[in-house]
Amino acid sequence: MIVETTPEGLLLRPAVTLPIEIYSEARLKEFAEAEAKLEKVFAGRRKRRR
Repeated sequence: MIVETTPEGLLLRPAVTLPIEIYSEARLKEFAEAEAKLEKVFAGRRKRRR
């Protein structure tokens, strides 16, 4: 429950819960590989701008 004060009084709103994902080692490796690929792209762009 989220409670907010307003000029009219208290506003009660339901809170939203979102499911979380517990990442496996394989999934973490996928993230790391994707970040490494992006870093290469950005590094190439930085070199071209200079």
